[in-house]
Amino acid sequence: MMIEHPMYMYNEEIANAFKRIPLSNRFNDHSLGVKVVKFVTQDFSDQQQYISSFIRQTKLGNRAVAKWFLWNKTTGRFSMNLVSERGLYDANTMDRTLASKSIRGNAILQDAGENLIPNTYLLMSDISYTGVYSNKEKDITNTEDLHKFDVTITTYIFQLNWNKDTLYSFYEKYYDGTTDFMNQGSFDFIYRAKAVTSYGEEVRHITQSKLIERVVARCLDINIAKLQKEYPDFVIRAPLISSNPIQADIGLKEGVNTKQQYEVLEKNIDKNGIMTFHRVGIIQPEEGLIKDNRYMAEEDNENKSQPTFTTFKKISGDDFYPGMLIKEIK
Repeated sequence: MMIEHPMYMYNEEIANAFKRIPLSNRFNDHSLGVKVVKFVTQDFSDQQQYISSFIRQTKLGNRAVAKWFLWNKTTGRFSMNLVSERGLYDANTMDRTLASKSIRGNAILQDAGENLIPNTYLLMSDISYTGVYSNKEKDITNTEDLHKFDVTITTYIFQLNWNKDTLYSFYEKYYDGTTDFMNQGSFDFIYRAKAVTSYGEEVRHITQSKLIERVVARCLDINIAKLQKEYPDFVIRAPLISSNPIQADIGLKEGVNTKQQYEVLEKNIDKNGIMTFHRVGIIQPEEGLIKDNRYMAEEDNENKSQPTFTTFKKISGDDFYPGMLIKEIK
């Protein structure tokens, strides 16, 4: 979500741009129908307390849990279908196991509940423009003119407060059905970190509205990359696309550069169905072979040959194969 400031210039243009920017394919879309919010204060001050108040007043934690479990407010029933889909489980098998509360059911619940649902984050961005001009003030859509737009974005990250105890409490109290879940539940988001970025571009051959959209999107991506360093639990694990050469579908959008190193992780599942990862090697991006996957990058790279994926060189390890996950080493 973003915080809007109707009293400030370019608020409407920024809000419209934010609504048009698609969610990164690195994330499951867990949006709750609201993209833009407005608080009492119009100042660009620290917004943490206002966001926390908004979360409580709108029962955002309950709403996030309700969406995870596909709560039907008419019947009061919940479903494991979305958890199953995202956790690659069979819904019917899971529901039967849950009902019997078997050891295998506990293992599946622990895996799906502890490893998947806690990775639910609220990203709230406070966006302000810090300078804009066009060579022709009365014709800002003329793509031959030089357009410039600068923004400063503060992005706050909150994490759904969810653990094994919360999971079992939810199953015992609510899973059999309640039509008053929004009032009965007491789920919450916890503040984790924030990132601030100032970013701007000055280009021709683009409308001002498209430039605003591009600048906002790229600035948000920079903040997300910063938050992944600030709060490691938020870090994205990307699968290897190939092992010869070693490639993954990440790039400049995620802040990839040649100074970084990534651990290669192999997934293991024990006899109880619990999933763990262990390091099998270390890799590093190759100079000149980093994918430019930033928002609207195709316009920057028109008529230029660009890498389809990012290619890495091996620092240590062996026997890599497609599907292994990579994760940046701090």
